[in-house]
Amino acid sequence: KQTINVSLKNTESYSFILPENLRDDKYEITTSAGHSSISQVSINSEGKQIYKYTPATGYVGNEQVVISNDQEREEFGSHHHPGPPPSGPKPGGCKGGEEDHYIITINFVVDKSEIIISQ
Repeated sequence: KQTINVSLKNTESYSFILPENLRDDKYEITTSAGHSSISQVSINSEGKQIYKYTPATGYVGNEQVVISNDQEREEFGSHHHPGPPPSGPKPGGCKGGEEDHYIITINFVVDKSEIIISQ
């Protein structure tokens, strides 16, 4: 689990390169931003998964987004060992690679942009 705190002006955008994982699981947004014009997971020019966020026009306040690559776990969990359970630990183990599972919480504090008018 990872928590990131981000402060930005409501005229700025934010992007974050998501951690790579051995199984190359795709990330998905599990808790969406409520006040965004852009909040998405995509692939950058280097082929890495990134998260992009742009606050909604004029929005000031707090946002929380949760991104996870754990959606595959339930699908494979019960089908992992067909037949009777093994009678002891198998060499190599079958942990499912816990170090590969990321849940990233990003807390945004969106402040209004200061418009400086020169005289």
